[in-house]
Amino acid sequence: LICDVLATDTKVKPLWLKRNPILGTGVVHIARMLPTNNYLQTLDLLKTGLLGEGCKILFNALKLNHTLKKFIY
Repeated sequence: LICDVLATDTKVKPLWLKRNPILGTGVVHIARMLPTNNYLQTLDLLKTGLLGEGCKILFNALKLNHTLKKFIY
């Protein structure tokens, strides 16, 4: 739900999800939001449990986002 709103949000610049267990299943939602969000500048995913396939999904989505300036993992 949050990522659905963030897909077209024009107010949120930083998104700090540090220490929240997103894992591989949750990263799919973030990956869907990244290509269409043109305002997000910081994404903090430190210690969220992302590994392997989840990282691959996320990094592919990051390639499509051109406004993100700071990515913390």
